[in-house]
Order: sequence, then C-alpha cells, then structure tokens
Amino acid sequence: MGKEMGELRVLGISKIKTQKDNVKRVLVKSSPSIDVWFNNLVGESFNVLGVNNYDKSVKICINEELKIYGWLPLEYCKTN
Repeated sequence: MGKEMGELRVLGISKIKTQKDNVKRVLVKSSPSIDVWFNNLVGESFNVLGVNNYDKSVKICINEELKIYGWLPLEYCKTN
C-alpha cells in the first residue's frame, strides 16, 4: 500500500495519464508535516487530480518523474 508521512500520504506509483485541460491548481500555504521534505512543498503549486468524498483534501502529484501522489488536506492549501 502507500507510505504515510504526516498527513500527506504517498499513494504509490501510477501510470495513468491525467488530463491537463481545465485543471484546477492549489498552492501549498503551509506544511502538513514536520518533515523537512514536505516543508519544501510550501509555496509550490500543483494540479488537483481529485477531491476526496468529504471535500477535506485534494489529490496532488508530488513528483511526476517518480509518479508519487498524495492527499493534501485543504487546510494546508489555497486555490490558484
């Protein structure tokens, strides 16, 4: 399964291509983790690939080369 790091969960590897047209973007305004690696995400903007059932987090691609995806709680991001 995925690897959990703070509230940002790494979901694993996916080879599914995502549509780039009319994609919503979010900007990470604060880190959901005390992990230094996740602090580097602050200020970065990401395509929103999905929203969870309760509209509390969005799915983002953290690393396109490695196909690493994660769920980012909405309290840590603002829409672009």
